[in-house]
Amino acid sequence: MARERASRQAAAAGRRRRLSSSDIRDLITLMRQSDIHEITIEVGADARLTLRKPQPINIETMAHVGMIEAPAHERSATDTQAAQAPAAEQSVPVKTQFVGIYRRAVKHGAKPFVAVGDTVEEGQIVAAVETLNLINEVEAPVNGTVVELSLKDGQAVEYGQTLVVIKP
Repeated sequence: MARERASRQAAAAGRRRRLSSSDIRDLITLMRQSDIHEITIEVGADARLTLRKPQPINIETMAHVGMIEAPAHERSATDTQAAQAPAAEQSVPVKTQFVGIYRRAVKHGAKPFVAVGDTVEEGQIVAAVETLNLINEVEAPVNGTVVELSLKDGQAVEYGQTLVVIKP
C-alpha cells in the first residue's frame, strides 16, 4: 500500500503542467484589456511562453521615411521619374503587424475581403492574419483601388510583410 502511494506521488511529481489553449486565450485577453506589453510564463524547466503586443505602426512616419531623397548624383532615371509622378499615382502597400497565416476571407470558402480591382475605403478590412487561432483584421490605410494581392490564402506571413497594394 505504501509502495503504491509512493509510486503515485512520484508519478504526479513527474507530470508537468501544460498550458492549454484556453489558458493562452485567457492570457491574450488579459493583455488586450490591460497595459501589459509582454508576458513570459515558465511551466517546468523546459517550457516557456512569451507573448508580446505588436508595436503600432504609424503610417505617417512610414510615409516620411519613404520620402527621403538621395543626392541628385546618386539618383537613377527611374527614381527621378518616380519623384516627378504625382503622389496620387503612388501605390500604398498594406503591411501586417502580426506573424501568422494570411487569410483572404473569414472562413475557408467564404467570399474574400477584397479582390484585385475592388475599390476600398480607409478603415475597410482588406485581409486577416491568423495567430494562435485568433483572427487579426488588417485595415486599409487609405481610400483607393486594390492593385495587387501579394500572397496566397493560407501562406505564412512575417511582421511587416506586404499583404495588399492599394492605389489611392
